Amino acid sequence: MPENPLSNLKVLYGTGHMRLNPQTNRQEKVGGVKYTIKDGIIYDAKKLLADVRRIVKEAKDKENRPVLYQPGMEPPKAAVK
Repeated sequence: MPENPLSNLKVLYGTGHMRLNPQTNRQEKVGGVKYTIKDGIIYDAKKLLADVRRIVKEAKDKENRPVLYQPGMEPPKAAVK
């Protein structure tokens, strides 16, 4: 893991963590778990996150629920009607 989780536990988030780079004065994504182990089985954490996104999207599509975007996030161009 490139970042030290003892100095910032947020780098253990599956999606990583946004932090300010003091040299460039810009935010950058750091950390993020690459693999996780459960019951002795190694899982790819990024693939698990993608599977969860897909499952949630399928469930919302099945119920015809609208897609809600966080403030400041623009919907993909194909989704704009």
